[in-house]
Amino acid sequence: MVDKKGHIIFDFDGTVVSNFDALKKLISTPVLDMEKAAKKTFGFKLSTWIKNLGSLTTHFHHHYEAYEGIPELLQELQNRGHSLYIWTLRDPVSTEIILESVGLRHFFKAIKGTEEDHIKPGIQGLLNMVGEHRPENVIIIGDGWTDIIGSKFFGCPSIFAMWGKKFDLFFKKGRFSYTARYPKQCLEFIDDYFHNRTLKKGA
Repeated sequence: MVDKKGHIIFDFDGTVVSNFDALKKLISTPVLDMEKAAKKTFGFKLSTWIKNLGSLTTHFHHHYEAYEGIPELLQELQNRGHSLYIWTLRDPVSTEIILESVGLRHFFKAIKGTEEDHIKPGIQGLLNMVGEHRPENVIIIGDGWTDIIGSKFFGCPSIFAMWGKKFDLFFKKGRFSYTARYPKQCLEFIDDYFHNRTLKKGA
């Protein structure tokens, strides 16, 4: 049975926030300055974090920004009584820092990122957040293959967040359940799904 109030899982980078400017800043920063940034932010040497550039860019968190329409989407979903969550490949600490920086942390009930005992697309993070709920009452919104696989493992529908993508040929083949070209379209889809138990695929 599909409830009218659901549990909406958001990917983070490329879905909620754009990390483009932060990555540009990171790439243009001298190596010694990057190591200082890594130690200041995480307390580790640069070599420890070089495998996770997403975490290192947290030092430039003021260069992150929410995609246009995301704050309004989150507010509308919250107004409708849906519970919102973040499920990301990024580590939880840097996710929290960036969410606070862009003023969106208060929207999310829980955050699950990469930790020692689980990594996306393994669904342990999903089970920890929404495991007590039926899969049909959960929707995953994301922009990558880990979101597709995770939704299939968990057994819930997914929405492709296409607003951060320039090319969508890979996703045209139906790997996601539905496609949204801009955040507001997600709201239309989610309303239709939870009220009518149907969802029209985006053009």
